[in-house]
Amino acid sequence: MRRAPGIFLWPLLLLTGCPTKTKVEADGSTHSDASSKADGADGSADTPPQTPTLQITSPTDGSYTNGTVTIKVTASGATPPATISLLDESTSSTLATVPAPASPQSPYSYSWNTTAVADGPHTIVAQAKVGGDIISSAPTTINVDHKSPTVVLTTPIAGATDVVLRAPITVTFSEAVAKTSVTSSSFVLTVGGTAVATTVTLSADATIATLAINDLTSFALPGTFSLTVSPTITDLAGNALAAAPATAWSWTVPDFISYGSIPGLGFNVSNPLLVVTSTFHPIFGYLDLYVSSSGAEQYSTLHVQTSDGQSWTDLERPSPSGDESHGFSLALDTNDHPVVAWSENSPAKMTNQIYVATWGGSAWSAALTPVDAAGGGATSPVLHLDENGFPVVGWLNKSAFIGMNQDIFLTRWTGTQWNPAPGELGLDGIDSFDLILDPQGNPFVNWRASSMTGVDIFRGTIESESPNMTATSSPTVALDQTGQPLIVEKGTGFQVYSLVGGAWQAAIPASVPAGNAADSPKLRMGADGRPIVGWIDSSRIGLARWTGSAWDTRAGLFTGGGNVLFFDLFVDPRGSVWIAGSNPMGCFVMMSNY
Repeated sequence: MRRAPGIFLWPLLLLTGCPTKTKVEADGSTHSDASSKADGADGSADTPPQTPTLQITSPTDGSYTNGTVTIKVTASGATPPATISLLDESTSSTLATVPAPASPQSPYSYSWNTTAVADGPHTIVAQAKVGGDIISSAPTTINVDHKSPTVVLTTPIAGATDVVLRAPITVTFSEAVAKTSVTSSSFVLTVGGTAVATTVTLSADATIATLAINDLTSFALPGTFSLTVSPTITDLAGNALAAAPATAWSWTVPDFISYGSIPGLGFNVSNPLLVVTSTFHPIFGYLDLYVSSSGAEQYSTLHVQTSDGQSWTDLERPSPSGDESHGFSLALDTNDHPVVAWSENSPAKMTNQIYVATWGGSAWSAALTPVDAAGGGATSPVLHLDENGFPVVGWLNKSAFIGMNQDIFLTRWTGTQWNPAPGELGLDGIDSFDLILDPQGNPFVNWRASSMTGVDIFRGTIESESPNMTATSSPTVALDQTGQPLIVEKGTGFQVYSLVGGAWQAAIPASVPAGNAADSPKLRMGADGRPIVGWIDSSRIGLARWTGSAWDTRAGLFTGGGNVLFFDLFVDPRGSVWIAGSNPMGCFVMMSNY
C-alpha cells in the first residue's frame, strides 16, 4: 500500500509504547530501562544512556550492631544520582533519603541509629531513580542485637563431685561471642584458691569455649576447682556478657574415682582384665574358681561385667560349660562390644583349645572355630583386633620341635578361617609373653624365656627379631609415637627401653622410682604419647606417668580396699588411667586422676 503524503507512523510507536527491561548486574544491582528506540532510515539504533551502579560498601553483609552503624554507598559507571534512598526490606520501610556527596569520589553516607530498632536481621537496599529508571544495589544484611549473651551451660556443672580431671571444661553461651573478646584472661581457673594456667579454644560457631589445663601436675588432689568468666566477653554486636545465670562456679576433683567392688562367687578371683568404652564405661573380665562341695572337682569360670557408672551387670559366661582355668584375654570392637579369647579344657579334660566370642548386645556370639592348638595344650591367650576388626591371637603351647618346651603361636582371623601364618615362632622355653598390634595390624611380641627377653616383629611376611637382653620382669610391650617397641625391665626401679637402630637403649633418662619389692610391671602409653607404668609392691599398686621431664608418682601406693594380687591398666583416649585389681575375695575398678 502506498503511504499518503504528509502522514507519519512514529506517533503510532508512541501510542503503543516501548518494552521495559530490567538488567541484573554482576554485583547483584539492578536497573530498569524504558526504551524508546526507533529504527532510523539506515537501520541503525540510538545509543541508550548509561546508568550508574549502586553498591553498599559498608558495613559488610552479615555484620552486627547494637547502636549506630554507618551505611556507605558508592555509585560507579556514570554520573551519580542526586539522591539515593536506603530501604529496609525486612520492614518495608525507608530509612533515609541521602543526598549525593560534594565530591564524586566520596560515598553516600548515612548513620543509622538502631537503638530503637527491633532485634533481628535487616535487609538494606540502596535505590535511585535515574532518567526514569529505578536502579538498586545488591542487598546487605545488618543484624541488630541489643540482648546481652549469657552462660547457658557449664561442664562440669556447679557443685559436681567425682569429676574426671581430664574431662573437658566447657562454657556454652546463648549466642556466638566475638573471638577478639576472648583472651587468656577471660577465664580464671583456680584449684584450692590458686590460679592455674589454661588454654582456651572456641568452637567453630563461637558458642562454646573449652579450657585445657596446661600442667596437670601443678596442684594436689583431691581439690576444689573454681572457674570465673569475665564480663569483658561480648557477642558479635558488642553486648557484654550478662552475669545470669552463672559466670562463676565450683566442682571437686578426687584423686581416684571408684567404680565399686565385685565380690567373687567362688573360692578365688584372679586374672583381672579391663577395657573402657568410647563413652568411658569400664568392662571387666576375671576368673572365678569353683570348687565342688566334696573338693573333688574344681575349675575356673570366666566372667565379663560391664558398668553404667552406677552398677555392674554380669554378661554371663561366653562358654557356659567349659573350664577356663588356663587364661583369657579381653578386647573391644568398634561397637564397644567386648571380644573374649579364652583357653577352654575340652569335656574330656584332655586338651585345651583357644576360642573367641563377641558380645552382640544381648548374648555372646557362637565361638569362632577353635584355634588350631597344635597338640591341644593351648594356654594363656592374648587377643587384639586388627584394623579390620578381625582377631589376632597369640598363645602358649608345647612344641614337638623343641623338646616339648613351650613356644608362642600366632594366628589371625581372615573373616572365614584362621590364617596359619606366622604360626609357631620357634622360641624355646617361653614362660610368658605380651602382644600388641601397630595401626596396620602388625604384631609385636615381647617374650620371656628363663632369664632372657626380646621382641619379635611381624610386618606382612617379614619377621625381625630384637637383640636379647636380661629379663628381670614379666613381659609388657607398647609402641612409641614412631611405631617402635618399648619394654620395661627392672634395675634400680623400672627402666623403659626402646628399640633404636636394632639395639635397646633407655627411652626415658630416669628410671621409675619403684621400691625393691616392686614387681609385675605393666606398660601403657598416654594420650600424649608418653609412657605410663604400673606395678605391684607389697600387695599395693604403684603408678607413675612420665611428664616429659620427670616421673609423676603422686598416686603413691594404693589399694582398692584390700590386698592386691593381680591388676590391669587401661588408658582411655583422654589420657585417664583405669585400674582393675583382684584378691581371692573379689575385684575392684577405679580411675586415677593422676
